[in-house]
Amino acid sequence: MWAKWASPAQGLGIQFLKEPKPQTVAPGKAVTFECETDLEPENVEWLHDGQPLIPDENIQMSSSQLTILVQKEYPQYEQQLGEYQCVVWFHPIAVTSLPGTLSVAALLPFHDLEDYNVSVVEGNTAVIQCQSPYSKPSAKIEYYFNGKSLPQKSGHHLMNSEILVIVNATRGDSGWYACSALNEVTGEKETSKRRVHLTVMTPHKPTLPSFTLSPVEKYLSVMGSTVILECVGHGNPVPRITWSKYGGSLDAERHVPLPFGLMIRQAQEVDQGTYICEADNGLGPPKKVITSLELKEGPKILEGPRDQEVEEGGWVKFPCRSDGNPRPTVTWVFNGKRLLQLPNVRISASGLEVLRVKKNHAGVYQCFAANGVGRATQSALLRVLPQEVTHHSSISSEGGKEVEEVNEDKDMTADGDAFETGKREKGKHKQQHQQIHPEGGRDLLIPPSQPKVIQISNDSVMLYWTLPSPPENSTSLPVTFFKIQWREISPGTKWNTMDDEIPPHADSYAVPNLEAGKAYKFRIAAVYSNNDNRLGKKSGKYTLSQIPADKKPSIAPSIVSLEAISSTIIAVNWEYELDEVPIDGFFIYYRMTTSAGKYTKVTVLGSTSRTHALHHLLPGTSYDVKMQAFNLAGTSHYSAIQTQKTLSMRHSEPKEGNAKAQETLYEKAEKKKIGRKVDTPNISQAGLEFPHYLIVAIVLGSISFLVILACAFCYVRHQCKNPPDWRINFAAPIWVEKNLGTLLAVSIGSIPMGTSMATIAIVLAMIMDMVMNLRMMIACYSPGISTPLM
Repeated sequence: MWAKWASPAQGLGIQFLKEPKPQTVAPGKAVTFECETDLEPENVEWLHDGQPLIPDENIQMSSSQLTILVQKEYPQYEQQLGEYQCVVWFHPIAVTSLPGTLSVAALLPFHDLEDYNVSVVEGNTAVIQCQSPYSKPSAKIEYYFNGKSLPQKSGHHLMNSEILVIVNATRGDSGWYACSALNEVTGEKETSKRRVHLTVMTPHKPTLPSFTLSPVEKYLSVMGSTVILECVGHGNPVPRITWSKYGGSLDAERHVPLPFGLMIRQAQEVDQGTYICEADNGLGPPKKVITSLELKEGPKILEGPRDQEVEEGGWVKFPCRSDGNPRPTVTWVFNGKRLLQLPNVRISASGLEVLRVKKNHAGVYQCFAANGVGRATQSALLRVLPQEVTHHSSISSEGGKEVEEVNEDKDMTADGDAFETGKREKGKHKQQHQQIHPEGGRDLLIPPSQPKVIQISNDSVMLYWTLPSPPENSTSLPVTFFKIQWREISPGTKWNTMDDEIPPHADSYAVPNLEAGKAYKFRIAAVYSNNDNRLGKKSGKYTLSQIPADKKPSIAPSIVSLEAISSTIIAVNWEYELDEVPIDGFFIYYRMTTSAGKYTKVTVLGSTSRTHALHHLLPGTSYDVKMQAFNLAGTSHYSAIQTQKTLSMRHSEPKEGNAKAQETLYEKAEKKKIGRKVDTPNISQAGLEFPHYLIVAIVLGSISFLVILACAFCYVRHQCKNPPDWRINFAAPIWVEKNLGTLLAVSIGSIPMGTSMATIAIVLAMIMDMVMNLRMMIACYSPGISTPLM
């Protein structure tokens, strides 16, 4: 049960006449989603799980329909399941429809269960349960009596689509019963091997009342639906069944007693609560059983966003309060794109706030509420009144350079021609913009390079770019994400901005949905950590060629190994058997093993490529990886999924034995990145560092040696005061005195790099003490010799 569309943009008066609806289809069949508004849109886009849908041989898109040919096998059609939405554009704004879910029909076999017997006294109600297998959608159950299809009788009822109830059973109803399940979408039919034998007995003696079918502890249903609370009694005489509601009463028009339960029509909130089923045949006290009813309700938006008009630089809040059971989850969409928490966009339980409103915040904001029962949405249009453009000159903190502040804010969504406020040097546009800080520091806003364009199919290209390094003595603000813009070269066309936010480490991306034979230009925009952004240079004119391709690849690549190189890198190695069908490269898909989300796609150009490194992964995390080969005609089947876990942070150093292999991997994977300087990791760097224990040993050894020398000098000084009668040879001390400078330089040079200043000071102090002792010794034995310190 899905909520109706609720006025998507009151200020525009746009209404969806047709929207995508939930569809269940058999594998190998086609399914169509519809999209139509009361106003003719300029353009219609389609989304799959929130991401732009790219047409291929299995997908056909138009302004009013999306047709998908569902693959026959599970590994292939798995990628096609999910939610589909249309986005209608009335440039520069867009409105998004409610989603329709695509699921695949299936029917599983019955469980193998043993036969069993059912006995009832004539005149009572007999209950036979089929226990139907899993089916999507629910299977149609058919019963058989003694091997033949059960004929329709007034006393036969199929309760809750699978339980056979025989009211006022007679001896003629005795026999063998079986059932089958039919999936009406796929046409598949399964027959249960289990049989139930019913025996209808002639009444002999009175029996107390009992229950042959008791209600479950709690029934869950949807508000407004019809609910049947099951309860079947048995006894002799036949018991009378009555119903009551704890703390309430039953509405005779909507609460209808049946031989097998209580039917509640158009269930309402007041119907929730506890119910009592009572069986009484006059023998002994009545038998009672208790059950409860809880109703789920699709979401309702109690207070939704409304159209607003705000000045540039102001603040705006869109409320979105919803109710439902279970509690709805609220998401926001802006001009057809999912909104996330950003520094200047706050999303809370009460609504959405936009701080410091800019021109590119103008557009349609949609609040979507969903809870598994249904969905609801409400939208509003935000108009931004631009500030008056001012031009003034001022002496900034850039060393007295005169800078002219120019407000060059333009609408990113409409044509993406420029982004936010920038600076221009007076009379000359600066390509590298500066972010001035009060402390006098500066960060450069360096735009991306001119993209290189390579065609990868008849309707898509791959762009490659680099982010230049900042000049010496300068730093650049970190990039938060990249945006791609493209424009068809024809009169009156504007720049189009892709919805995808490309991560800052990426240097390539595919641009789909182009047309062969047409010429385009492309450029890359960088959005920085301060929410400012800069455009790179435009590419040259690029015309897409219509390249014929006979067949798509028939062979899938085979992943040979996944190797965890570090805490953030996994190396993918694969094999591919070349045949008569040429290929242009490979697609690598990866995602966290614990995630059920979409795979991240990496393009590897070249039919001879056999290895690639996946970067920027999470430490100690397991990833699923699969591959396809591709050419202009399409893609191959997926390879088998392989799993590998990145190294944890404490084990992230590469093993010594893998040093050469890793260097080769980096050279192959990184040096292919066009225009980017490759910094090959120094695998053996850790082994070249001077060991700390060796530094300590050298320093302690030097100190010990100096202590021994000091002791020797003390002895000599003692002998100086008490000279012996024999003469001393002065050649050695005089040589030491003459070469004192050289000895001191050698001692200092022997101290290892990285030794602390405190250790160096101690060593120098002891060397100076040694020098002073030498001087005193020479003076003692040869008073006539001059002994300068140095």
